This record gives sequence, structure tokens and C-alpha cells, in this order.
Amino acid sequence: MGKEAHFLRRAYRYIRHDVPEIIFPSSLPNPPGYIEPPRKTLRQHVAKINSAIQRYIDSWDSEKLQAELKRQRGDVNDSLTKEEERMAAEEISMLAKEFKDVARGGAHTMWPHLQHIYKTRVRAYREAVNQFIEGYKEGLAEKSEGTGGGGGGGGSSNSSSSYDSATASDAEKMEKTK
Repeated sequence: MGKEAHFLRRAYRYIRHDVPEIIFPSSLPNPPGYIEPPRKTLRQHVAKINSAIQRYIDSWDSEKLQAELKRQRGDVNDSLTKEEERMAAEEISMLAKEFKDVARGGAHTMWPHLQHIYKTRVRAYREAVNQFIEGYKEGLAEKSEGTGGGGGGGGSSNSSSSYDSATASDAEKMEKTK
């Protein structure tokens, strides 16, 4: 009966201590210096929920959201004039009408237009990557000038020059694919 009792004790311990930890794991203790935030009152909870609901409702009005974002960034004076807004809206409506007409023609008539859209997008991405590479090279050159100017440790200047040549060859490959 010793083995059965041992088995029952282990099963009881597992059920009593391990299963609750598996089902409801305890969280890690708070780090030292952590100050528990004060509990919010019911009025504060209601105010927070009302604020969240109002923001959600406002998020459906894109003009209101754009105006708020501009105000937060301080771009209030950079808004378009009425004439520019009218021209932009007119251009968008013309493009939408043209795309709708092309879409009626089927996939074979839409293909050149989609191809043009993707080509312009790829061109924009390439230009952005090239600008990033150029900026990265400038930053790397400034850093190497600032740190490796007069020392005798040839390893750091050697590795940066090999990296410069690697990024230069990458940039040349990008230029050739244009």
C-alpha cells in the first residue's frame, strides 16, 4: 500500500498546486521602485469611456481627423487654398472616372493602367531607397571622419571602406535596373 499512497500524494499535490498554476499562471512580480497607480473612480472610468467613444465617432469623419492631426502637429498654416483643394478633388474624380471606364473593359484593358501604377510605385520606392543609401553613406562618412581620423587602428577604417564599396556597388546595381 506504500506505492499507492505515494502515488495518491503526488496526484493530490499535482492537482492542488500545479494544475491551478497551469490554468491561471501567476504573473511576474513588479520591478523594484514600481509605484502602483491610484485606482480610478467610477466617474473617471465613465469619462474615459465617453472620450473613447467620441474619438471613435470622430475617426469616421476624415476631414475632422485630418484637421485635428494638423492642429496637433502645428501645420495649421500649411493648409491648401480653396482653389488647390478644388483642383485636387477634380483631378481625383477624373482619375476615378477614367479608372472606372477602363475597368468596364475587362482585365486586358486594365492591365496597362495597373502596370503604369505599379511602375510609378516601384520608381518611388527605388528613389526612396537610393536616398536612404546616400544618407546612410553620408552618416557613415561623418562617423568615420569623427572617430577614425588620427588613430593607428587600421581595422576600423578598413572595414568602413569595404562597407562603402559594398553599398556603392549596391547603389550602382540599383541605378542599372532603372
